[in-house]
Amino acid sequence: MSLVRFLPTPSDRMGIIWSLLAVQGAIVLEYGPAGTTHYSMGLYGGLVLHFQNRLFTTHMSEDDVVMGDVTRLEEAIIELDKSYAPKVSFVVASSVTAVIGTDIKGVCRYMQNEVKAKLVAFEQGGFRGDYSVGLAETYKLLVRNLPQKDATQEAGVYNIIGASAWRYRKCARTA
Repeated sequence: MSLVRFLPTPSDRMGIIWSLLAVQGAIVLEYGPAGTTHYSMGLYGGLVLHFQNRLFTTHMSEDDVVMGDVTRLEEAIIELDKSYAPKVSFVVASSVTAVIGTDIKGVCRYMQNEVKAKLVAFEQGGFRGDYSVGLAETYKLLVRNLPQKDATQEAGVYNIIGASAWRYRKCARTA
């Protein structure tokens, strides 16, 4: 076991959540126990990031883990869609759901017909590396899942995506 004097480097899961919180009109639902999301909220709160009504958890119980029940996830997806009307709902695996192998992509696939928001699943769970791996995974999934089909390009306007927090991560600039 290695000792860590200060807080460890955030995992890819933290990088994913961090990146997704910057997407306007979206919510992030972590499928896992309350403790893992509580840690995330503490970190982002310490960075003075405002994510009120944007980061949620399902509060998994031991029964959900042992029996593989996804009812809480299904109910949370529907409740958040009705309560907040997001354009996109990102469903993120916690470490627990990644370890037990919950098929979050499959749940999002069959739940898509039940909600208005586009559902996008992230199954990584924090085991692939540090936060930079999560940032890269997020950018790949965003490019695959969120392009606007009928978007018109404006001359002199650019989207800049970087690896820093919140409002500094993206900007539009006209020439």
